[in-house]
Amino acid sequence: MTRTNKPYRVDPRGKQDLYKQIAELAVSYTPEWSFDPDDPDIGSVLAMLFAEQTAGSIDRFDQVIEKYRVELVNLLNIGLLPAYPSEGVCVLNLLQETIPGVDVPIGTKLFGDSALSEDAVVFETQSPLHVTSARIRDVIEVSGTFDRIAILRGDAAETLPTGVPVPAPSADAASEPQTSDIRLFDFRKAGIEHHSLLLYHENAFDVPAHTSVLLEVFSPDGASLAERLAARGAYRFLYYDGEGFADYDEVETADGALALRRKDPSKKLSLPDGRLCDVLRIDAAGPVRTNLDIGNLRIHSRASDVPVDFINNNDNDLPIDVCMPFGETASLFDDCYIGSDNIFSHDGAEITLRFSLDFREKLVTFTPQQEEESLKIVKRKPKRVLFTTAHSRIDRIAVEYFNGTGWRRLTDDEQWLSIFDGKAAGDIELSFVCPESWQPISIGANTGRCIRLRVESAANCYLQPCVHYMPVVSGLTISYRYETGKKVPIYAERISGSDRTDITSALLHGDAVCAFDPIKYAGNALYLGFDKKIEGRPLSLYFGIRDKIAGGKPTFRFEYSTGRGFSPMRVIDETYGLTKSGVIMMELGEDMARYEVERRARYWVRLVDVDGVFDDPDRSRPIITDILPNAVTVRNERTMEEEEYYIDEAAPNMAFPLPADNILSAEVFVNESELPRSVMQHMIERMPECVRTTYDRRGDVSEFYVRWQEVENFDASKAGDRHYVIDRLHNAILFGDGVNVRIPAASPNPAFTVRLKRCDGAVGNLPPGAISEIMDRILYIGEVYNPLAASGGRNPESVYAAVERGAGILNSGDRLVSEADYVREAENFSDMVGRASCFIEYDDESSGGTRRVNLVLLMRDYADGSWSFDNVGERLRADILRKCEATLTSDQIGISEPLFVLIDIDVWVHTDDMKHRFEIATLMREKIAEGIEPLPQRSEYGADAGGWRIGELPSPEHLDIMLHGIRVNAVVRRFTATAHYTDADGEHVCELGKLRRQPFMIGVNGRHKVHFL
Repeated sequence: MTRTNKPYRVDPRGKQDLYKQIAELAVSYTPEWSFDPDDPDIGSVLAMLFAEQTAGSIDRFDQVIEKYRVELVNLLNIGLLPAYPSEGVCVLNLLQETIPGVDVPIGTKLFGDSALSEDAVVFETQSPLHVTSARIRDVIEVSGTFDRIAILRGDAAETLPTGVPVPAPSADAASEPQTSDIRLFDFRKAGIEHHSLLLYHENAFDVPAHTSVLLEVFSPDGASLAERLAARGAYRFLYYDGEGFADYDEVETADGALALRRKDPSKKLSLPDGRLCDVLRIDAAGPVRTNLDIGNLRIHSRASDVPVDFINNNDNDLPIDVCMPFGETASLFDDCYIGSDNIFSHDGAEITLRFSLDFREKLVTFTPQQEEESLKIVKRKPKRVLFTTAHSRIDRIAVEYFNGTGWRRLTDDEQWLSIFDGKAAGDIELSFVCPESWQPISIGANTGRCIRLRVESAANCYLQPCVHYMPVVSGLTISYRYETGKKVPIYAERISGSDRTDITSALLHGDAVCAFDPIKYAGNALYLGFDKKIEGRPLSLYFGIRDKIAGGKPTFRFEYSTGRGFSPMRVIDETYGLTKSGVIMMELGEDMARYEVERRARYWVRLVDVDGVFDDPDRSRPIITDILPNAVTVRNERTMEEEEYYIDEAAPNMAFPLPADNILSAEVFVNESELPRSVMQHMIERMPECVRTTYDRRGDVSEFYVRWQEVENFDASKAGDRHYVIDRLHNAILFGDGVNVRIPAASPNPAFTVRLKRCDGAVGNLPPGAISEIMDRILYIGEVYNPLAASGGRNPESVYAAVERGAGILNSGDRLVSEADYVREAENFSDMVGRASCFIEYDDESSGGTRRVNLVLLMRDYADGSWSFDNVGERLRADILRKCEATLTSDQIGISEPLFVLIDIDVWVHTDDMKHRFEIATLMREKIAEGIEPLPQRSEYGADAGGWRIGELPSPEHLDIMLHGIRVNAVVRRFTATAHYTDADGEHVCELGKLRRQPFMIGVNGRHKVHFL
């Protein structure tokens, strides 16, 4: 087998490769002999011995170049980078029904079990924690922008007003938190909010089907509000049909009032006093931005001056506002249809047509060709031919309606029949009683009930020349009534948000009343309601976020409830604006108190969208999977007991073994009691945190210890510097030569003390739920668990990784200039960095020519969260600043994770081997995942192979080659590849081939499916 795991091999052959080569040569040189290492004869044994000796020689030869490379890097005198601890989040809960809360100090040790170690893995809390017994009972989202109130967790029955379209649940129902995810500030679905005006009356709304209820609504200054209420999409008008509230079928304005029509009958509701009433409910159809005030409201049942549906002449629709119903010339039996299906369906109603009537003259004469033809019969052309001009009017019409079988006369009123004879003009009003047998009919493109006006008499209409006096109708409207009288509601109420208000008295007395107003919330806010007051400090909440969101960080203001409202508080936000999972620590005030939100008296914590970034409906929204109190960040590190070291005789380059491996840091205090008293006093005053002082009974300093500083090597140390080096490969502490750098002095007392912090490296990467015990046995703590995996831990740097890092230093001179320098620095900074990409932005000369370096890091444990990235990011920033401090500032260095693109593959295959379909599908999914995996595969020697560079994604052509190259007993027929990613602009899904690629994208495995044809 070809050996390719070690880098820089001159001859890649191994023992098995040599066996294969001997067998091939034997066929050519000694065909009578067969080389068989499985059943060797004497010749095969000799050949195998030769192969093993040759393989050993090749291995030693290959090591020569690597040894030279290692020795070259050794000239830099760099040490191995230490192991790094994993990090995660733990939740601690109290035993039920015990005390209100307990404080857990920083550094509290927790235990976790690892499959890689028999010993328990120790984690320490990274901040003080107050464990409270308070629980989140309600989660409410509100938005003044979107006019929404959403109960995300808790019992909606406590908030829903009665009388709404759906039955309200019992208010006694259990208030158990829901487990569904929360898509933050996603108000696409309706909440519990209502903006309704409910009007009750015993009979004012009890009208036959297809009959209009006329609602007159006026503002406090007397202006009609009908047009505003009837505006398309502004309000809904509903009636109770026995099961719920249904929309009126038609809503129109008529003579400054609202005409409401429905097809089905309404049902009565019972008022609190037992009276049965019909109800008209008016709902705002969208968000209410401004107040709508009412000064007067009246109800009656009639329709006035409603425009007709259509006017048609000879199958041509005419303008309704002004038209000539019979055209410009009169003809016998010419028809005009006036349609209004709804109004003409009200049998027994008195219907009135109103319009303005005028007449227009039209001269109809011979054309020049017609005149020439008429003179051909005259033998001698007269000097002048005179024609007598006739006059024509529509003397009489027939007024008819269609009864389903034919046209019947609608009226014999002479006023109707001779209305167009020219004797009447101006404003016309004609009435009739609607017949019961009126039926719809199709006229041109229109269908419905209509009046047919037919010309029965029009003298001289066919003579020429002739002046036709034709009617012009304008402002045609229809009115009807069943009875007279106007009424006021006997009971009225307003619902705003979830608040109900009785406004009956105000309407009865004609007082101004607000019918619709915005909800009482401004902007977007998330309310977390606790059942108990959090007595201790701080409150620590874990927010689980499903997908990391690339893009800008939103700004939230955190507030807590007091007796007067809400007060702001300071927070430490490890979620970066809820763009990733993490802990938010909140410093509550002592004045935290119950406050009522949506009829729920709780202790509230509120998150406010300060800049209104979520007012944009296309803005990507975090999906919150968990909100857990009593959460704290933990790190896999253990602080060891302090060790004392004695020195009998000080010497240059002293080394002392340390009682731990995977050393993270060492706190070293060196005995410097020989210092002058004035120097000691100066250090005590200026840097008290760096000295330890012990006094005798007289108050004199008996022991004086000074904190020393760890350095990577002594190359930059100067005489008098208090430096030491930790050799993490051999677990020892090293001191200098005593000339170029200070060394501890011999003393009968401890010469120096060491307190170590160590970790378990990659062993500390534990799955969710693995951290389950508390070491210090704090009373009343009943439950400990980690809701997400602890990740980011790595073992000490390997020799080969250190060689790579040293080669980078030699290559760049430990200075960063080009993009390649930054990439090399990032990839060598920590072996947790799998890939790095760099893009340098150069500004124009007007801004000084400054630049920004954008580094994108793909971590090796990217699938487990952002802990490794968080651990490395800031340390890498500091390292870059150190190496280019003259050219860049911290703000000019951007370090981020890639924009992860989930790639879903669906592949359709055909196979005759039906018994092994499961194995075929499993193997294909594994191979697909290997092909899409962005990380290079790292061997134990540090060599990388495979993977994808940041900014590169598999193409459909690449996937096609990969799928057809999988060795399975199946034939690939077709496949689809779908890309999905989330950024600040929202979620994006498209075919992989149509994806608009960006420089910082990286493809990761999504859902892969294998379908059999």
